[in-house]
Amino acid sequence: MHQHQEKISSFVSHLLSNPNVQSESALMAEQVVLNFINTNLEKLKVNFQSPQFFPGVPASQILQMIATDLRNRTVKEILPDIYSAIDSVDFTVLGNMFAGTYNSDYYNQMIKGYIKEIINNREARLTFQAMFNIFKASALERYIGSSFSRHSPLYFELVRVQKNNLRTEEYVNYLKTLLLLRGAAFLKEELPPLSTTKVNIVSFKNEPRLLSQYFSLRSKQLQRKLPGIDSSVLEMALKSNLSETYLTPEDSSARFLHIMTQRFHNYQEYRTIDRGAETPDKSWFSIMRKNAKFYGFDKRLLEDLFMIAGDNNW
Repeated sequence: MHQHQEKISSFVSHLLSNPNVQSESALMAEQVVLNFINTNLEKLKVNFQSPQFFPGVPASQILQMIATDLRNRTVKEILPDIYSAIDSVDFTVLGNMFAGTYNSDYYNQMIKGYIKEIINNREARLTFQAMFNIFKASALERYIGSSFSRHSPLYFELVRVQKNNLRTEEYVNYLKTLLLLRGAAFLKEELPPLSTTKVNIVSFKNEPRLLSQYFSLRSKQLQRKLPGIDSSVLEMALKSNLSETYLTPEDSSARFLHIMTQRFHNYQEYRTIDRGAETPDKSWFSIMRKNAKFYGFDKRLLEDLFMIAGDNNW
């Protein structure tokens, strides 16, 4: 198939050159192109067999080569940005929380190495879209800072219910660590005795009674890859991919991050707000709190975030 690589690369470049695609981030552009291919799959299969394309080559092989080329482009573009995000995090909190012996640089290099391993998984890769936007918008600094200064319900949930007695900046770095590692939930791994076949978090969405066992086994397995990070931190990162329906009251950070990642997945920065219009965050939280159960959000947290956004004109 190597002889077709140039044509594959040219075809992918053509799809990415669409103005609507170019306006998207690398991760979203990849998703848009894949959606286009899936929507027009039957027509593309016919075109691929024409003399100017790939006559005689099975469509499945062509599609795999397209997906690989697209993935490689995306990874090449976003990996430096992920590393920059990692460099902005003070991982000292991980050692302080559990009396560890490792410094922030140790965690920095270890997490970079692990993300380089998981970045080729498409579902794991897509989790970084919300992370980029949250980091860029300083969303955690703003909302955690405001909540902790006023001891709002979000503060109560994170500190009292979850029993993480961290200072504001420590909690921000703790949550950023969860955002960086949450994509691990989408890697398929064998988890005996729960499963002898490879499974990921999606495998248990229809069997929630097995989720607690999955989280326990997967977090301990992940800890062997990431020594020095407590399994409870890794478990919370995995849980942040799920709606409140699947979580316990003590999973406060996961419930909060589930809301924030949904809010910031398709986030756009607004420089000016029309007079009389609600600010973007306040408007989003307002809509979501009215339909919290449907979307799997914690309504109490949404109410608090709505108040914080309104008070700060966010």
